[in-house]
Amino acid sequence: KDSGNSKEAERITLKAIKLNPKFSDAHYNLGNILREFGNTKGAEESYRKAIGINPNFAIAHSSLGGLMRNIGNLQEAEILTRKAINIDPNFAMAYSNLGLILKDLGKSKEAEILTRKAININPNYTMAYSNLGLILKDLGKLKEALDSYQIALEKEPNNPEIISELISISSKLSLWSDAEKYSNLLSKIDIHLQS
Repeated sequence: KDSGNSKEAERITLKAIKLNPKFSDAHYNLGNILREFGNTKGAEESYRKAIGINPNFAIAHSSLGGLMRNIGNLQEAEILTRKAINIDPNFAMAYSNLGLILKDLGKSKEAEILTRKAININPNYTMAYSNLGLILKDLGKLKEALDSYQIALEKEPNNPEIISELISISSKLSLWSDAEKYSNLLSKIDIHLQS
């Protein structure tokens, strides 16, 4: 992302907070901006301020949960993400994120169930299919993982991470022609990204 635009967004957001310190959305947005800059501590503080102002701010709970997962605080990540789901039971992203947290905690079966729930809530949520593929791979369900990643690829055909997973799983399943097909596709995407 353009760091100049991000700096401008930060400036405007800080101005909004100065004008209205109780504006929870502005604190949440500042958390996202600081997270993008790699300022984990600042992002955490901003998300916590947003939640302090509006305890029912589901996406702030979920975002803070994701941040906690990224720094390895999995127990708090789980609590925060479950809180987001309690606030908004149709929050597909929170279910999918909770699936990854539970996978990291070694609870892959529950992770699979919750990630499938995310897909049921929002069948167009590409990341949920990708996350489900990762969880199924962790469970040793390689054919199902392959199917999930293929759906993700249909929804996001130029995603190199999805294609890389398809190459890996196809190879593990000895589906050599599929692995080659995905390798060729990845090469084409790499060429486009370099030009």
